[in-house]
Amino acid sequence: MSLGIASFFFAQSVVVPLAAVVLGVFGLRDEPAGRSFSIWGIVLASVATFGWVVVVVAGALISLPFLFFAAS
Repeated sequence: MSLGIASFFFAQSVVVPLAAVVLGVFGLRDEPAGRSFSIWGIVLASVATFGWVVVVVAGALISLPFLFFAAS
């Protein structure tokens, strides 16, 4: 779960959210007592990654018209 929380700050690097998801899946399989922590870690990493993808796509769409002006 701590990597899921950290992925909100480090989601632009793919390593932290990917590690959060992988360790969350391992936690689901290995430790039944920590099931809720594993699920929350996976959810938080997924939300952070999706949020950064939305930010990057929105930035690309906003800057796209300016590329046409720069080319001419």
